[in-house]
Parts: sequence; C-alpha cells; structure tokens
Amino acid sequence: MANIDAPEKKQPFGQKSKQNLLALVGGKTVEVVDLGGDQYGRRIGRILVNGKEANTEQVRDGMAWVYTLYNQDDRLGAIETAARKKHMGLWIDPSPQAPWEYRHHQK
Repeated sequence: MANIDAPEKKQPFGQKSKQNLLALVGGKTVEVVDLGGDQYGRRIGRILVNGKEANTEQVRDGMAWVYTLYNQDDRLGAIETAARKKHMGLWIDPSPQAPWEYRHHQK
C-alpha cells in the first residue's frame, strides 16, 4: 500500500491493523491505482473503496504509519498527527516502534 507502513504481524497492533484493513475492504469491490513496483518486485498502489482511500483510512484510524521515506501524499502527515493526538489505535502506546525499525532489528 502506497505511502504507509503497517505494524508487522508480531508487533503490537499488527493483527488489529490487519482486521481494520479487512473491515475497510473485505468483500467489497475495490479499485487499485497501480503506482509501480518496489525493489522487491511487489506492486505498490492506492486502494480505493466506496469513495475512500484505504491507505489514508489506515493512517486516520491509527493502524499505520506514514512511510516518510516513500510518502508522496502531502495530506498524510497531518492525518497521522491528528491520530497521534487522539491516541487512536497504535498511538495509545506512548512510544510505538515503527515497522521499518522493527524489521531492522529482526535481521
């Protein structure tokens, strides 16, 4: 998913993030705006459903970080800040570990 990074399965909120995404898109018709591939051969895109972008909603719900290294959506920073201030989702933790840091420490 473009512009965001969600907690890994074994991280706090990893399963809740997955469940939130499933609630947003599961069983629904979605449109994928393909933005190309990454260095691992994965497709990167924006997921649209019922007039909303699931990528943005994951950040709004506190279920994903803005992946600042790859983010191309200027709106997401403010959306993440609002989720942090409201202690939404993973932001209930005063110092959650970003997924890219978690993956780095797993190597």
